[in-house]
Amino acid sequence: MELCIDFGGTEIKLAVIDGHRVLASGGIAVQGGPSDLAAAAVEARRLLEQTGAPEAVGIAVPGVVEPGTGRMLHANAKYDFLRDLDLSAWSLAEFGVPAAVENDARAALIGETSTGSAAGTRDAVLVTLGTGIGTAVLMGGMPLRGRTGHAGILGGHLTVDLDGPVCPCGNIGCGEALASTWALGASTGDDSSATPPEDGAAHAGGASTSSATQDQDSATQDQDSATQDQDSPTQHQESPTQDRGSATRTNGSATQYQDSAIQDQDSATQDQDSATQPNDSATRDQGSATQAGRVTMAEVFAGEAHREIRERYLRVWGAVVTSLAHSYDPAVVILSGGILRAGDAVSAPIEAYVRAHLWPSLTPPRFVVPPEPELSVARGLSVLARAGHLHTATPQEEQ
Repeated sequence: MELCIDFGGTEIKLAVIDGHRVLASGGIAVQGGPSDLAAAAVEARRLLEQTGAPEAVGIAVPGVVEPGTGRMLHANAKYDFLRDLDLSAWSLAEFGVPAAVENDARAALIGETSTGSAAGTRDAVLVTLGTGIGTAVLMGGMPLRGRTGHAGILGGHLTVDLDGPVCPCGNIGCGEALASTWALGASTGDDSSATPPEDGAAHAGGASTSSATQDQDSATQDQDSATQDQDSPTQHQESPTQDRGSATRTNGSATQYQDSAIQDQDSATQDQDSATQPNDSATRDQGSATQAGRVTMAEVFAGEAHREIRERYLRVWGAVVTSLAHSYDPAVVILSGGILRAGDAVSAPIEAYVRAHLWPSLTPPRFVVPPEPELSVARGLSVLARAGHLHTATPQEEQ
């Protein structure tokens, strides 16, 4: 039996899992300070009173986790107090069991490839779309972590537009700076909402968030970009629905979606970050965004009023996924996040873009959308915690 704690953007979600069964679950609002740790411990003990003591603990954080130590090397502003904190030791003190600590996007990927929508897959990429763009990679059954824990989780910061806006991470023309919830204001002319959220762990570079609004005008111009070079052997066919040159033009992103369990999954890969990011839920609820007269992601995908923004977002997301497919050759691409509630209106155009722009000899990956994305992180933490407790490998690693 595993206690799973997911430090999300607006909510800390907890679950006690036995095998594939969720025995108890709960959540608390994030305050953005050390008191969150104490509150999480109180909520965890409340759940454990119903289920009994855990055999293992798993903790997911929206930041870069150092391999081997489990310490968070980079934290978003809201969780800055967790930086360099030994969460495994904290778990041992609170619950009598050390914790397995992982980036939230990786945990979600492990959950989906272990017992979720892509169970048994050994080569996969997860992309969460929401406040930011969160990613994680599985290669040969092993989660990709790299030398310092950054590998695979910075896919939202691949350059899509060399003439695009400066991203808070320090890079230029990142997919996240062009098509994510926090950048949506730039697409609609509302610069007040074009500011990265505090829970954007994907912004691992630590650059000033004010830079997100720079060069916004250039983001809508025809630009040279990673996906525009028509002579490149990687671009052998035209997209069936749009001009290739426009594939890299976007400077917006969605504002917030709605508070929901699926939203927290966004954050897993985004703040996703994902960096992060995955990527958590939006830091501002849709109601407040509407009252302020801001365009929301739901509105962008609900009708034809914002068709141009919607199509640019889909092209940017398609370009990001194409770059990930070129880099990691996945058998499956897992698309997640609150916006995927729009169903085929989001997933189908992204898949079509990837198929149209994929390297000719690459086998196109299968695309899946998790039916229960709110459980992805908890499932992954359960697998990681159980493997650590038993000193065994994850199911993919065993294969």
